[in-house]
Amino acid sequence: MLKSDPKVPLALTEAERKLIVEDLEYVEDNYASVIRGTPADQPVRFTVDDWKGLGDWIAAEANQGRDKRLKKELDRLHARIRNSGAQF
Repeated sequence: MLKSDPKVPLALTEAERKLIVEDLEYVEDNYASVIRGTPADQPVRFTVDDWKGLGDWIAAEANQGRDKRLKKELDRLHARIRNSGAQF
């Protein structure tokens, strides 16, 4: 993870950042560390592979979750990542 490949920026809202670093039950620490370390006024930057990996974590949790509100938010975030410049 976190290869030296070119990084793709994606502006995440404060709510989206919180969703990833606090609300996801399972997410690799490296993703959360990068998000926490990126100032709120700057886009988060990952390689395409890293965005795909994070998107996979988000989709998996959305599919297994019982909280409909959280599932909806995770699905929306997954779609944003999938439709961003990180085409996979």
